[in-house]
Amino acid sequence: MERPCQKIAIIITFDDGHMSVYENAFPTMDALGFSGILYIVANRINDIPDFMNVSILKEMIRAGWEVGSHSYTHADLTDNHSLAFQEIARSKTDLENALQVEIQSFAYPFGAFDTYTGQKVQQYGYQAGMGLGTFQNHTINTLFYLSRIEIYGDMSLEDFKQILDDD
Repeated sequence: MERPCQKIAIIITFDDGHMSVYENAFPTMDALGFSGILYIVANRINDIPDFMNVSILKEMIRAGWEVGSHSYTHADLTDNHSLAFQEIARSKTDLENALQVEIQSFAYPFGAFDTYTGQKVQQYGYQAGMGLGTFQNHTINTLFYLSRIEIYGDMSLEDFKQILDDD
């Protein structure tokens, strides 16, 4: 029996802000008419080798890409809750000031999440939080830990299709 066609939404995200995203993914996705979300570590945007700078990020924003925060220094927030303000709130403010866009979502470094960290992401004005995982269905209860499925460069198209077909 043939399975009916179902529509699914896919959001393509990239963490950390590596130059390889600008050099490889950006032109490829642009040629296909796609954009994505960049989760940027805020202390890496001022001409740090191998990371995208403000000028490059603004170019990608003009092309339709979104920028979210991936913290201020990429610290595991579940290890030290006293870092929450700097890592979550300051990263949002610094990115907004540098890029002149609203930062709406936060990606937890290492996908590390606990209730306290999720509450702080919400309290500091984000619309959503991104984690890691394997589930594909989300509700209002998962808004501050939306599961992202990691896709690696060495995966085949068949591997990718299998991930999408998993229920």
